[in-house]
Order: sequence, then C-alpha cells, then structure tokens
Amino acid sequence: MNQSDHARVYGWLKTMLIGHRFRPAEQLVIGELADYLGVSATPVRECLVRLQAEHLLDVTQRRGFFARTLNVREMNELYELRFALMRHAVEMNLPDASDDKIAAVTRVPERGNDQVVAGFDEPPSDADDQARRLETLYMQIISLAENATMTDLTINTNERTHYLLSIDLEESQRRWGAEFFVDEVLTLVAEKNAPAVVASLERELIASFAIMPELVKEGINRAYSFPKVKFSQIMPQRSRA
Repeated sequence: MNQSDHARVYGWLKTMLIGHRFRPAEQLVIGELADYLGVSATPVRECLVRLQAEHLLDVTQRRGFFARTLNVREMNELYELRFALMRHAVEMNLPDASDDKIAAVTRVPERGNDQVVAGFDEPPSDADDQARRLETLYMQIISLAENATMTDLTINTNERTHYLLSIDLEESQRRWGAEFFVDEVLTLVAEKNAPAVVASLERELIASFAIMPELVKEGINRAYSFPKVKFSQIMPQRSRA
C-alpha cells in the first residue's frame, strides 16, 4: 500500500471529521470515499478504523461507519477530563518544577497561521486561531507531568472539542476573556501558585459548562448547513493505478 495515499486519506478524513463537515450521522461509504479520493478501498477502510479508535466517528456492526453527532454530555465529559488531567499535572508537579521546566511551560502559546486547512476553502478565523492558542496552553500545562498517556489523551480531547471551542470564541467578549485567561494562567504558573492555577482552570470549566447546550445546538445546525460533499465529483488528486 502506498503510504502517501494512506497519509493523505487519513489527513483529509480527520480534518473533515474534526470540523464536522460531514452531516451528523451521515454514513461514510468506503467505496464512495475511495472513488472521491482516487485510492483503493484498503487505505480508506484502515483510516476509518483508526479514526473510530480515536472516537472521531461511530461504527455500527453490519452497517458501517458514520459521522458523529454532537451531544452535550459527551462534550462536558471531555472538558471535565481535560481539566482533571491539567489539575493533576499542576498539583503534582508545579510546586517542585525546575526553572527550565517553568520557562518551557510559560512560553507564550503562538497563534496559528493563515494557511488553508486541507479540505477546507477558507483560512483559519480569529476564533479558530485563538482556540489553537488555548489548546497549546493546555498542552503546555500537561507537559508538567511528563506523562505520554496524559499527553495523548489531551491531544485527542483538543481535537474532539476544537469545533465547539472555535464557535465559542467567535463572540468577541469570549475571545477577549480567553486572552486574559491565558495571560493569567501563565503568570500563576510562573509563580508556581498551583492552587490559583487550578482555580483559574476550574472557573473556565464552569463557564464552558454554562454555555455548552447553546454551543452544541449551534454546532449541529452548522454541521447541517455546510455544503454536502458530492462524491460523484472526483477530487483532483492522484488517481488509482
């Protein structure tokens, strides 16, 4: 199997799923996807299995693969999981962290860039850019623990919540609040004030819980409003041999 085909298929599918560009509960038919992407069915099937293991889509025995539908409970659980991981990393590791570790953690998260995301027609918005800055902050906090499993869980959580976080940050006041939150947390980490860091993270979590139903509703509405992928139109990609 051509590894470049596998990487391209995986990247495109993952981008589409994270961005909820398939309709909620839409069936992802292997043959249609293979024709659309110009590859054989094998890399498509393998990538769908991999993405299901990452909880980015659903699979039903004898029926196939389906795009996920947002729900409040799952999103709340993901936000709570990320908070629990960060709290553990802070409480267990921040008080005794070396100066070098503190310097690495408090490096200001960089903003994104203007590159168009594969599969999308538009560059990242200010909200998307700010969401990625927050996600970078979360990863920096988790790095205190130097725990690969915690890191992997946080990466997956960031991916699964990015769509809603970007919608949340479209509102200018929330985006301004996120800027303040990042600066506050970085300052508190530099001071090794673990209780205050946890308190700040918890306030942000509670604020997210309060608006989650509204965000999920908006997220579902938008997922239905995106132009449906027309699999009859073959992508201008590499054709199958």
